[in-house]
Amino acid sequence: MVRVNSELNKSNIRSFPCLHLLTSINFSEKELQDFNNNDYISKSFPLATTYVINTENIRNKSHRKATVELKKDGSNLGKNLFHIKSNYPNTFELISNSMIGIVNEIDTVDVQETFGNYLIGFHEKNKQIGIDMVSDGTINLLATITALNQEEDKSILLAFDEPERYLHLKAVNYLLESFRASKKQILITTHSTEILKYANLDEIVFIYRDSDGDTQSIRANKIMQTIAVCYNIRI
Repeated sequence: MVRVNSELNKSNIRSFPCLHLLTSINFSEKELQDFNNNDYISKSFPLATTYVINTENIRNKSHRKATVELKKDGSNLGKNLFHIKSNYPNTFELISNSMIGIVNEIDTVDVQETFGNYLIGFHEKNKQIGIDMVSDGTINLLATITALNQEEDKSILLAFDEPERYLHLKAVNYLLESFRASKKQILITTHSTEILKYANLDEIVFIYRDSDGDTQSIRANKIMQTIAVCYNIRI
């Protein structure tokens, strides 16, 4: 089990709960030997990939020519999905099937390259519609599921900022289960009480400032224990 800790920038800290969904990660002997080498980490095994999905940017930019690696805001989703479809068809099918299972109206998801543009399409009730015709929740779900299934991303932690935006409760629950099933560590920042309903207490970490202004964190399942120690209460 690997836990990734990072020094938080105090000037940018807000008080918020986050989810740290822990999964088992297996390293080769060489990877373990080289893990403390800074060059190795930065070039061959980056620690984290962060996503702040922006549905407006995806609507307006996902068709454009772009790099293959999925951008932080998902704005090159079309190019990235086309790359997955062309090189990892099983992964593309997994992404498409995930959407079909959660968005009731969608029968299939596809992406085509046309005159240098990458067009994401959704088959819905015997008609084909473009990305400009679907909801923000559908776009956000597609981008998040795609980010979760990046075959060429070697980072050990994926961080998502408020991935539940625009999603209905069924989709939120599905996302959490997908995060838990991932081979990577998953970190979610959120202000939503709805997403917390589906989380286990040991997955919730509260980030806060103490009386000295220093950033601290505590897991939800340790709160009562901490209070009991502070106030000498038996629980």
